[in-house]
Amino acid sequence: MLWKWTIDFCKDPANLPTAKYGKSNVSILEDEDLAADIHLHLQTLEFQARLKVKKKISLRTAQRWMKRMEYRWRAEPKRQHSDGHEREDVALENMTRWWKSDGTKDGDVKEHVFAAGPDVGRVVVIWHHDKSIFYAHDRWKLRWVHKSETAKPYAKGEGASMMVADLVSPDYGWLVGRTHDADSGKLKATQTLFRPGKNRDGYQTTDDILDQVTAAMNILDKDYPNDKRIFAYDNATIHTARPAKALSA
Repeated sequence: MLWKWTIDFCKDPANLPTAKYGKSNVSILEDEDLAADIHLHLQTLEFQARLKVKKKISLRTAQRWMKRMEYRWRAEPKRQHSDGHEREDVALENMTRWWKSDGTKDGDVKEHVFAAGPDVGRVVVIWHHDKSIFYAHDRWKLRWVHKSETAKPYAKGEGASMMVADLVSPDYGWLVGRTHDADSGKLKATQTLFRPGKNRDGYQTTDDILDQVTAAMNILDKDYPNDKRIFAYDNATIHTARPAKALSA
């Protein structure tokens, strides 16, 4: 259709495709972006009437006011994190490296807690499992976000999706080995690309997760033998599946 509309427009600049609002059973107000614009416009009129403001404020004044009201112009929040690293029963912070905001080290490991055995002086490196899904027509949504706002579930974008899964740490970045793969000649890595869908790559399973973490362990055993490592996964059902032959409670 895009191709056809483009050709029609080249032949006649007045021939533009029209929206089919009014020809379906769905109200135009069901469009969340349009409804939000109308709501914002009505709030503006109400604000001007209540304060008897006849002259519009400048853009810079509006931006300054928004910041004072603790709003920030940023990408729409898409993830929810639970901050639990300061609990008393979590002792990993004394075993890990610390970094400053500019990327330089903030001193060395705070305390070597491994006093005996093969782990003497070994630093704990936490590898976080990172999974991102990209959609063909998705785009970043920039707007004013209040500091108290948290991420909310949202519908996926139009078009086919692509999932990228990898392991990352603040110490080494993305997990990449220091030796080359014999077949490809490239450095061994743990990044996986997955095209979800019934007629594509299917759907990611626990076996896919296990294959990836096994590859990660092989790389770490060979290329990072001096680190003590921990794999961190979010609380998703695909990460907590039982063995295939295990009984279900």
